[in-house]
Amino acid sequence: MSTSNELRFAPFRPLSEFITNATWNVPNFSDLPKLNNRIISNLIYYQTNYFVFGIALFLLVGINYPVDFLFGLVVVSALLMGFVYISSSARANNNNVLATVEHFLRSAKEDRPIIVFVAVLGASYFILSFLGKLFIFFLGIVLPVQAILLHATLCRRNMSNKVTNKISQLSLHGTPMGVFLAALGLQVVMSNSEHQFRIPPIRSIREFIGGNEWAKPSFNPNELRELEKQVIANMIYYQSNYGAIAIPFILLVAFFYPAAIVFGFFILAALLAGFVYTQKQRTALTVLFHDRPILVLIILLFAAFLVIRMFGTVFIFLLGIALPLSLIVGHATARTQTLQNKAENAVESLSLQATPMGLLLSWLGAKPTEESTTKRR
Repeated sequence: MSTSNELRFAPFRPLSEFITNATWNVPNFSDLPKLNNRIISNLIYYQTNYFVFGIALFLLVGINYPVDFLFGLVVVSALLMGFVYISSSARANNNNVLATVEHFLRSAKEDRPIIVFVAVLGASYFILSFLGKLFIFFLGIVLPVQAILLHATLCRRNMSNKVTNKISQLSLHGTPMGVFLAALGLQVVMSNSEHQFRIPPIRSIREFIGGNEWAKPSFNPNELRELEKQVIANMIYYQSNYGAIAIPFILLVAFFYPAAIVFGFFILAALLAGFVYTQKQRTALTVLFHDRPILVLIILLFAAFLVIRMFGTVFIFLLGIALPLSLIVGHATARTQTLQNKAENAVESLSLQATPMGLLLSWLGAKPTEESTTKRR
């Protein structure tokens, strides 16, 4: 007996539609929900073409390097299944720590399957880097995945694609790609709420470092609160500029010292997770560090420094993690707010977790401003 949820294979799209007559363009990376929809729609519509291409390359590499390729595939599959298992349903009702982890993973994957999969590949990279099996991992797994994602990103959707995906959303589990994306967290209806996660535009160089909007900050105890508000506002407003500078620098250091950088981020993430957990438990720390994200960040960096110092990798931590973060905070401290900066941050504070920097600051204890909260009410 067939059901509406019966697994079926999508048709193989002709090469003229897939490559030769397809329309290509560079998407707007500042509109993350629209880009996410395009990638997911193409992944579902061209899934059989992608599977044929990927399996052919998998077999080609697997035949020549069977042991290394199989080992890399096992690592990726284990991480992916572990993530799906932990985030699929609540199992740690009697353990607050595990319940918090499960809730975080479920929230992280919601409507962001591509980010989840890229994170799994990143974790696999760091595991395989310790075992010296990176070449086959890149050649047999990362290369086909990157080629598929690149095609899905640059290929504009035609009318047949849009109509097919509207129907596919009614039964997301109907095809292999639908099952895979659903396991990673894709919902049947694309996210369109007012709290969409987005990436703000990169501000112009003139606005970022030019002009006369520089001032020596006052560290008078009576003015520290206003200074911290300025730092938070600048970190939210210029976050894409900070990311565009810091991420390549961190990746450059990670290229030469991958293990040390991974270890440093692991310690810092563990300390941050511990702080977030204590905040949710309404302990004395909740009151002490309420709405003091910059102070919390400094304390976490110092605590990570003390831990990493015992393992002899403190120089890489200072160079690859503490230095970029210090430069970001330094810029945000010395750069006075422009009128546009103030206007946009008044809007951002209505939904603090709508951007990457807003999400990080909310983890560090930042709260929406009182003025904005009053306006929302």
